[in-house]
Amino acid sequence: VQVLSVLASLFILGAVGIYIWHVVQNSVTPNPTMFFVRSIVAVMNTVSYFIVVQHDLFKWLVTAVSAGALVLVFLYSLFCGKFTKMREIDIVCLVLAIIVGIVWGMTDGVVANLFLQGVMVLAFVPAAVGIYHNTAKEKPLPWMLAVVSYMLMTVIILIGWEGSWEALVHPLVSGIGGNGALMILA
Repeated sequence: VQVLSVLASLFILGAVGIYIWHVVQNSVTPNPTMFFVRSIVAVMNTVSYFIVVQHDLFKWLVTAVSAGALVLVFLYSLFCGKFTKMREIDIVCLVLAIIVGIVWGMTDGVVANLFLQGVMVLAFVPAAVGIYHNTAKEKPLPWMLAVVSYMLMTVIILIGWEGSWEALVHPLVSGIGGNGALMILA
């Protein structure tokens, strides 16, 4: 399990390294809402997911590495002016993310984490719409590496199964589902 956890984290780091390289090369245009919301939510998720996986560091590691990676991409893109322009869908997603953030603060760890998964998926929407309407550019490789990482995370959870279906929501829904959607659209 430890080896798989480290391997999954390395896939996330590879995805981020390649993604930032694409940003530098201007071959992708990150969506500001997706990276802003996902950065904040990923940090919140890192806190509450630790509770969901019952303090298992190896089940939690990918989530923590992913949070750091999202923050890194967001800050790099922000300071280098690499984001796409914001549209109406971005504003709607930001407002919904704020509402869920308030709910997150008023609930316990597991319920809060489930709310965060909805926001994580919602945050992919502006990027997906931008790709679909050709107002944003993405490359599939970084998203594919993220999907592989979350597939490994799912395997880690299943190997150490403790009957907590909530632990599967994060890797399956936002990890594989959200990243997989962008991989396919790219």
